[in-house]
Amino acid sequence: MKYYPILSGKVIQILILACLILTACSPVSTNLPTPASTAIATRPSNTATLAPTQTGTAVPLPTQTATPAPSPTLSPTPLPTFTAATAKTTLVAAFHQLANVYPFRITDTERGLADVIDVTTDYAAADRYHTTSVGKSKSDLNETITIGNKTWWKINGKWDPTTSGAMPQNNFWGYIPKAQSVAYTGQDIVDGVACFIFSFKLDIQSPGLDLVGTGKAWVGISDGLPHQFDFFPGAHITGDQTHQIYTYGITVDIQQPVP
Repeated sequence: MKYYPILSGKVIQILILACLILTACSPVSTNLPTPASTAIATRPSNTATLAPTQTGTAVPLPTQTATPAPSPTLSPTPLPTFTAATAKTTLVAAFHQLANVYPFRITDTERGLADVIDVTTDYAAADRYHTTSVGKSKSDLNETITIGNKTWWKINGKWDPTTSGAMPQNNFWGYIPKAQSVAYTGQDIVDGVACFIFSFKLDIQSPGLDLVGTGKAWVGISDGLPHQFDFFPGAHITGDQTHQIYTYGITVDIQQPVP
């Protein structure tokens, strides 16, 4: 009678242990979602957009960078340093060179209190030139031709000869050696020509001539010739403001006019 209860207890323990083992080995069903694959869930950050190629391989798009435009420079070569002495030497030499570059033209605008006069002089030589001047109203027109010591004035459509040569009003090169306080003030471009700018003063007073005031001259950096000339008379001097442009390489044929 005592054997069976003991045997039954062991059998029960064995059965309970077997049930626990079977329960642990059976799959457990859950309602949790399946996690995304690693390739989708872990995308690298801060990457450039890729463009597909014909073979299917993605390559980085080229980065576009703006190329800055070169800054314009007036002269690519080092420029000289001017002292007061070298500035005047350069200015005087520029106007002296005019004797070697005929023919040339000076276009002169003279501004006075009452009128604006445009004067154009074509030089074939120092003593052979043709000058025309016209006022703002266009009615005051003068025209002269000078050859040597003789000048012809065009009056009422006819040329009237005189025996004395007339120096044109826009001839300043004879006075430049007397310029004072010459100084280099910078650079500029005149009709496409890079130029040095020189300021100066003139104080020339003689019977019939008062050149007292300040001026500026533009001298070509490469050719050393004057390309622009401006003069401003003093406050108490009777005279016109002068603005001149020099043109070289022109064709000039100045002949004695028929009366």
